[in-house]
Amino acid sequence: MALTKMSDEEVGENWHIIRRAIKNSALPTADTGEDKMKNILDALLRGFAVCWVDGKASAPTTVIVTSISEEEISGTKNLLIYCAHAFLRLDSSVYLDMVRTLGSYAKGVQCDNVIAYVHNKKLVKLLKQYGAETNYTLAIMPLR
Repeated sequence: MALTKMSDEEVGENWHIIRRAIKNSALPTADTGEDKMKNILDALLRGFAVCWVDGKASAPTTVIVTSISEEEISGTKNLLIYCAHAFLRLDSSVYLDMVRTLGSYAKGVQCDNVIAYVHNKKLVKLLKQYGAETNYTLAIMPLR
């Protein structure tokens, strides 16, 4: 199978699946309460975020949500992987194919990097083999 972008209609029709994927794998800095989930759906429907699926939209093996973020001081554009959730165990080659697809998309929209917050040690090791820089740690200090 191949990673494909979902249309607005597919996002709306399959929000229950996307929502579950986001709840299971959103950024560690993201609040996934109901009011915030409405914001995420709105971002997807308005084109501020993109939902990708591997498999059929109604029964995906993987859901990935991305957005373009710009580091304000330097103007560096990044494709941020907001969430990536696999509903099935996948072979490492499938993950690498998805990374390549997202990398090609990122280049096409003039991004400088693809970035993700990763805590799964197996995935960190795989991405490192693919050339990802994995020496950094994200420290989060919640204020609530």
